[in-house]
This record gives sequence, structure tokens and C-alpha cells, in this order.
Amino acid sequence: MLPTIKTDIKNLTSKLEELKERYLASDKEIVKISQKVKYVSHGLEERVQGTIVWKFTRCNNPGCIPCREAKGNTHGPYPHIQMSNNKGKVKTKYISFEAFPEIDRQFELTQRIRKLEETLIKKEQEKQQIEQMINDLLYRLDISCGS
Repeated sequence: MLPTIKTDIKNLTSKLEELKERYLASDKEIVKISQKVKYVSHGLEERVQGTIVWKFTRCNNPGCIPCREAKGNTHGPYPHIQMSNNKGKVKTKYISFEAFPEIDRQFELTQRIRKLEETLIKKEQEKQQIEQMINDLLYRLDISCGS
């Protein structure tokens, strides 16, 4: 009976060391990703919400021959930001060609930050799971040692 308990304790201790290494590695990854989020956010004035779309439009100017003679939208494509408001209604806002490069850059940075934040959440959940497994093993070790 005693050799079995020693073997169990040895196995549990080995698993505990493995989990400890995974926990520390996970913690380092979280710090690294957090630093990336901070670095990428530094170049971002404001997070751009929505999606950049290119749309053709009609000017509705009575003197515009293409709009008067053609059916559908004839001018463009022009850049727009499309987003949903709180009520779920989709709004579209025109972006001038002068403002587009900066808004596009901010949009790309926003997308990178979102992906990093999603990864960060997953890593934090993974770390919590490892921590729970460590606590479970410590409890089992405590029982095995007869405390």
C-alpha cells in the first residue's frame, strides 16, 4: 500500500511541475500580447468601428447626364464606413479621398488590436484552467499525504 502512495505522490508531483511550467509560459505569453496591444494602440488615435465599403452613388444633380440617362448608381466607387447603431440599424458614412488613407490605417490598427485582444482573452482563460488544475493536484497531494 505504501509504495502505491509514494508512486501516486511522485506522479502528482511530476504533473504539478509540468503544469507549473505551462502556467509560467502562459503568463509570459499574456505579458507579451499585452505589450503588443499597448504598442499597436499607441499609434491609434481612435478605434474605427464598422467596415470599410466601396459604393457607387447617384448625385441626383439635374444637369448630370450619366445620372439622368442611366439606371442605378453611376458615380464611384467611393469609400464609406458602414456600421450598426445601438438599435441594429446599419448606417453608412462617406469618407473623403483625402481622409481615407488615415482612416484606413486606423481601421487596420483597430483590427489588429481586436485580434490581439481575442488572443489575450483565450490565453487568460487557458491560464485560469491551468491554475484550476494546479489547485486540484495540490488538493489531491494534500489528501495523499494524509493531511
